[in-house]
Amino acid sequence: MKILPFLLLLILTGIGNVYSQDTISFSKEGVFTDARDGHVYKTIKLGDQVWMAENLAFLPTVSPSKSASTFNSLYYVYQYEGNDVNYAKTTEAYSAFGVFYNWPAAKKACPEGWHLPNDSDWKQLTDFLSNNGYDYGGEKGQNGKALASKEGWVASTMIGPRPYHIGSNLSENNSSGFNALPAGRRSDGGGFAPHGVIAFFWSATEKDNAVAYVWHLMTLNTCLVHDDKGQFEAIGNSVRCIKDK
Repeated sequence: MKILPFLLLLILTGIGNVYSQDTISFSKEGVFTDARDGHVYKTIKLGDQVWMAENLAFLPTVSPSKSASTFNSLYYVYQYEGNDVNYAKTTEAYSAFGVFYNWPAAKKACPEGWHLPNDSDWKQLTDFLSNNGYDYGGEKGQNGKALASKEGWVASTMIGPRPYHIGSNLSENNSSGFNALPAGRRSDGGGFAPHGVIAFFWSATEKDNAVAYVWHLMTLNTCLVHDDKGQFEAIGNSVRCIKDK
């Protein structure tokens, strides 16, 4: 999927605070400390699942966006084009959005006791939202606003038959506590897709050789979307870990 920010800007009217995490407390919220680097993550229990409520930020190495592989694990930080892990961790983008992982890295990046969610895990999440009143406007499947963070998304005043896309009325987002962040991604061929308009999350489910599935939200979407075509495993996307049962 290619993003055309100049087209989006024709209908979008502002940008929220990109580097601010949602700080609302949830009754089912917890914390988890990654023993590998001491990073502390918020977690959220949704039905029988426990998810990290932040993008994974584990960064053993870092590569510039021009580096690519479908076999070797690679890690990227938005708009950082160097190889210095310590410096990459000082950037605002790292603090806000975590790390982009190619699929080989994503498969093994979650800490012990957690794993990269597969398509069944993602589907269980969307089913839980639909069955427990999280669909916006009471319309089945309209779960985008319940998942998306309150801040960071490009705001939109577009009015249509479904005026409850993620970018509208940002204060109504994130009723689930999942806090999906519009981090963008490391694009195929290098460079970074813009933050503010889209969130891509890897699935552990592979479609075929060198292509794996992703789930994504866009500021003009009303729901979490499964990309049936999949994406090349060299692309760098965000990771949300789910706790082992």
